[in-house]
Amino acid sequence: MLHTMYVDKALSGVACVQTLSRLNRTDTNYPDKIDTCILDFVNDVTTIAKAFEPYYKKTSLAEPSDPDKLFDLKTHLDSYGVYTLEEVEAFNAALFEQAPLPQIHAMLDRMVQRYNDVEQDSQQEFYSKAKSYLKNYAFLVQILLFQDLSLEKLSRLLTHLIKKLASLRGDLDTDITKVVALGAYHLNPNKEVSIQLEGSKELHPSQADGSSHIPQSQLEKLSEILETFHREYGITLDEHAKQAQAKVLNDVLNSMRSNQNFMENFNNS
Repeated sequence: MLHTMYVDKALSGVACVQTLSRLNRTDTNYPDKIDTCILDFVNDVTTIAKAFEPYYKKTSLAEPSDPDKLFDLKTHLDSYGVYTLEEVEAFNAALFEQAPLPQIHAMLDRMVQRYNDVEQDSQQEFYSKAKSYLKNYAFLVQILLFQDLSLEKLSRLLTHLIKKLASLRGDLDTDITKVVALGAYHLNPNKEVSIQLEGSKELHPSQADGSSHIPQSQLEKLSEILETFHREYGITLDEHAKQAQAKVLNDVLNSMRSNQNFMENFNNS
């Protein structure tokens, strides 16, 4: 039962409501849950209030979700020639049989080569539609009964292929917590506010048409992130502390470079 959430990225609209509302769930097996806690490093009160306002009093669905649009999206993805239907079957068989990692990457690399051979506009379209397919399939599979296994097989393939394509596009969401350990933190209360909400709004079902464009992630150096963090939270480091920080960063990088498993996964990602 989820009680506490740490937020480290910007939230807006219905995605904000859906994300934070996970904390509202209750269960008779957990009667001691009487409150929740959100530690947000990015969003302010105004942003959260603006996101929740339209859905506070009444939320209705404008129309039901259309599963046929997912099949249409699959047809569009098939038409780009990045993969063949035989390769989708072979890839899923390799996953099921737990084939060696180099074999899996070799299959994906052939698809990446075909992706690189198409025009740039088509690359953007395929990438956006692939992301849309994964998102909408993950949602619809929870509420609808699909008897066509090709939908699941394509989802498994795209889940792995999209990681390869993301590295080519510079669209990487690196999880810094995997390489940096937080030693300590201290919280200082600033102020308490009450968010007043009154609105209502209709929700539109997912169209699963792949027409939306996925913005590319903006990557920054870890040293710049730490410098910004220290400046915003009034943390002053003397020269000795700065040198110690630089040593830690170098140690982290050296540790990553010396880890053969990490480098193999990085080079094949």
